[in-house]
Amino acid sequence: MEHKKLQFLVPQYKETEEIISFLLNSIEAQECIDKKDIGVIICSDGGEYILDQKFLDKYTYDIDYVICKHRGVSATRNSALFLSDADYIMFCDSDDGFCNTFGVKIIFENIAISEKDGKLFDLMSSQFYNERQADENSPWGLNIVDHNSVYIHGRIYRRGFLINNGLYFNEKIWANEDSFFNIMTNLNAKVIKNLNVPIYCWRGNPLSVTHDPKYIMKTLHQLIYSNDSVLEVMIGLNKDEKSIAQSAFDIICKVYLDMNKPCWYEKENEEYKDITIRTLQWYLNERGKLCECLTDDDKKTILQNTRNTQHYGCIEGITFNDFIKFVMNYGKK
Repeated sequence: MEHKKLQFLVPQYKETEEIISFLLNSIEAQECIDKKDIGVIICSDGGEYILDQKFLDKYTYDIDYVICKHRGVSATRNSALFLSDADYIMFCDSDDGFCNTFGVKIIFENIAISEKDGKLFDLMSSQFYNERQADENSPWGLNIVDHNSVYIHGRIYRRGFLINNGLYFNEKIWANEDSFFNIMTNLNAKVIKNLNVPIYCWRGNPLSVTHDPKYIMKTLHQLIYSNDSVLEVMIGLNKDEKSIAQSAFDIICKVYLDMNKPCWYEKENEEYKDITIRTLQWYLNERGKLCECLTDDDKKTILQNTRNTQHYGCIEGITFNDFIKFVMNYGKK
């Protein structure tokens, strides 16, 4: 097998040929490239559904399909990374795909420019489309998502940068795993290139776990653990005190705003509320002191910035300070 310039690393659990075909077809449709320069590694996370090899063989580029034991999406992404040997890699979800036929051409042209200039990028981030339909009565649409550290979509990594810096997904985190990975790569990257053109589409697969109406409630405590892992690394890298404090306080604001939505107070969601509050209580005891260097104005700014981003539907029926008191006293007699 010839050496690849770029490999797409794809976790697969229960996705069928019908679902994953959008991604594979969008790669097949790429124009003005040599298909020998690209490849796909699909790692099954031990799900019950196994893809048909005849289906995979119909594509004109190399596809390696590896069946692993069930260990979660983070471990599955890591397995694909360990199996890769291309110069550059791109993590893709099995139900997503490229949004145009020149996406890979754009990637290769920017790689060539970086190599010619002698400034190899560690990661290249592109805007991407987010396919969303709130409900069956809402209009379908595509929203452009700008560069951020939340999502892994549309990001291309130099493989040597990841391996040499020991940058892998935290396998203890089973939700919001890409947030931790993205922040770690951003902290370690010396050269980051931004593409201000969407090349990738994060599709609105109604069968995806992320489309569960209760997904945020089920996984918000995992986001707290993810942030704690980020702080551990930031401290190890001797990042400045205020940057660490801002990161520590940011997640507290996110949890406060998310838990100020009516759904958390429905009896059927008591379990999710309980584990999230107890996790935040642990976090405040462990990391709360890191925020002491922030002024009241600093905290107000972080809270307002968080409020302005993606926290819709907040009722804020309790003030931030009262919420923190409630969390710290939770479960105490």
